[in-house]
Amino acid sequence: MFRRFAVIILALIINQLICKPFKDITSIAQLDSMSVFSFAIMSDNKGDALNKKEFERMDKWIKETKSEFVIGLGDHVKRGWKNQFVDFLKEDKWWYRHFYPVLADGENEFYGESQADRSKGKELFELTDIRERENVKFTKEGSEYYAKIKVKDYTVHLISLFFPDSPSDESVAFPDESKKYLVDVLNSIEKSDKDIIIAAAHSRMGYWLNNLPKEQLDITLDKVDLVLSATTHIFQVFNSYGDEKVPLAINTGSITFPNLFCPGGYVQVNLVEDPTAIVVQYINAEKKDRKLQNTYYSAVKKLNGEVVSADFKELKKKDDPNRIIAETSREFSTEELKALLHIYCMEKFNTDTAIINNFRGLSKGDVNYIEYLSIFPYKNKIVTLSVNPAEYDSIFTAKTSSKVTRITTDAYTGEYILKALNMDRSKLEKTDFDEIKLLKKFMKKSDDIKFIDD
Repeated sequence: MFRRFAVIILALIINQLICKPFKDITSIAQLDSMSVFSFAIMSDNKGDALNKKEFERMDKWIKETKSEFVIGLGDHVKRGWKNQFVDFLKEDKWWYRHFYPVLADGENEFYGESQADRSKGKELFELTDIRERENVKFTKEGSEYYAKIKVKDYTVHLISLFFPDSPSDESVAFPDESKKYLVDVLNSIEKSDKDIIIAAAHSRMGYWLNNLPKEQLDITLDKVDLVLSATTHIFQVFNSYGDEKVPLAINTGSITFPNLFCPGGYVQVNLVEDPTAIVVQYINAEKKDRKLQNTYYSAVKKLNGEVVSADFKELKKKDDPNRIIAETSREFSTEELKALLHIYCMEKFNTDTAIINNFRGLSKGDVNYIEYLSIFPYKNKIVTLSVNPAEYDSIFTAKTSSKVTRITTDAYTGEYILKALNMDRSKLEKTDFDEIKLLKKFMKKSDDIKFIDD
């Protein structure tokens, strides 16, 4: 987990190249009107569909803009959850015919025995007509495919690879056969200025180009226009290879389970001409209206050319994830911060103990918004619940002296306790706090922290 957050923070170096070929675009409607066509990319909905407003808005906007198709980057189902997405795909004729899913660990687990059950995830394909589409060819194993999608005078080449989170051994999760398949397909394409090549894999750490050997990487960098990954639930633009001719590599975020500062959203891709390029934006579906995005949530890839930043609108201070929000006079280790937050929660919510799972501490000096949110990246709600000492001991093997132990914890842990003890849901009491609001209140109360971002 710590490794993943380190990768996330390091990868948040967004392309800031000088070239701004679309600086005169001032609205999303203007971009739509000048586009030859558009398509969408979404991921990590974990079974959610029209039951969530973010998904409902995405579905509405995709259809309003007459998107040609949707690419899904995996984790579209979740074992033990309601999984409205299954019925949605069966009942919505447009999605049934125009959805191109990429498999991930969520599909493995949902249809098989575990997240590493590679042979089972491909059952997700049965929720669409993708196996009957003449433009799609599957591998013999059946978890990967190559789709040639004809749109106007263009052909979108989608190479769907299978690289789930599990197993942890990446050579097993993303085997040589998958890498060879990628290169074989790329070598079979005679690319012209009317071909758009997309390579997609869910990935284990949210970025997978560095898993390719140099020879295979060189071929990928030379031919692919758009590299897609997911799993971190944060939209990111990667520009690890400078301003030369390279793919635009992005992480597709999450429509209903965003992480850190990223809102729930999806990727809109517009093809424009003069110059011919794909304009990529992460559309914030937490907002009621679809809007043009700032440079942190957009980028432009010239076909057969370089990746450039999309400076569509001014980046306001409140939208800058690198803005300084606090100053600390000393360092707080993860363990110390956790202990202090436990005490704070017990006092604030009048409970006997607290179970708070922060993921990092605070370094001395300036604290930016990314560091602040990465302490509690999931932004869980804070709840309280009551258990008797025997119940508490059965889960936590701790000795208690009070007749009833009141606990402060996050909603996720609270649900675990309810399930483990087979307790009635009325035992769990909601508060007006989530983890980030709780952290802010704690920081404002501390003598060693100056919070400056109100």
